[in-house]
Amino acid sequence: MGGNLFEKLYDAEWAHKNSVQGDTSIPLGIVALIGSGIVVLLRDYDARGGVDDRIFWGALTAACVAYAVAIYMLVRSFHGHVYRHLPFPSELKEYHDGLRAHYAALGTPLLADREFEAFLEQRLIDATDRNTENNLERAEYLRQANRGIIVAVMALTCASVPYSLHERTKEAAPQKLEITNLQTAMAQNPRPAPGTQRPVPPKPNPPENFDVRIGVRAPRTR
Repeated sequence: MGGNLFEKLYDAEWAHKNSVQGDTSIPLGIVALIGSGIVVLLRDYDARGGVDDRIFWGALTAACVAYAVAIYMLVRSFHGHVYRHLPFPSELKEYHDGLRAHYAALGTPLLADREFEAFLEQRLIDATDRNTENNLERAEYLRQANRGIIVAVMALTCASVPYSLHERTKEAAPQKLEITNLQTAMAQNPRPAPGTQRPVPPKPNPPENFDVRIGVRAPRTR
C-alpha cells in the first residue's frame, strides 16, 4: 500500500472528528429542552393522589434517569479523547535533512528518502489508528446519548398526560383584593355624614339625531 492511502485515511479521520463534533449540537439543544420540561412538571404539578400521580411520578423518574444518562454520554463524547497529530512540518524537514546528511556521508544518499518515507508511513498509521479509535468511541457515546434522549422524551410525554389532565380540571384560585392604604382609599371615596344628602346633579339634555349627506354632517333643521 502506498503512502497516499495512509494520508487519505489520516485526513478522513480528522474530517470524521469534526463531523462527530458537529453531530452533538442537536442533542445538546434537545437536552436543554428536556431539562426545562422536567423543571416545569416538577414545579407546577398538582398532586392529588391516585393512579394519575403514580403514572406521573413513575414516568418522571424514568425521564430523569434517562436525562442523566444522556448528559453523561454527551459529556463522555466530548471529554477524555486525545487525538494524535503528525509532527510539525519543520520537525519533519529537519529529520529528513538529517537523514540526507547522514547517508550522504556514508555514500548511500538514496537510502535517506526511503527511510524517511517508511518513517512517515509509520507515523501516519500510528496517528490514524489512534484517531479512528477515538472517533468510534465518541460515536458510540453519542449513540447512547441519543438513546437516552429518546427514552427521556417518551417518559416525559407519558408524564405530561396526567399533568395536562390536572391542569384542565384545576380550580381557578380566588382573587383577593387587598387595600394597602385604607386612609387614602377613604379620602378618595368619603362617606356622607349622617343626615346629609349629596347634591343632585341637574338633568342632562337629550342629544338630537343628525343627518349624514354624502359623508358630510348636515346642519340641523330648526
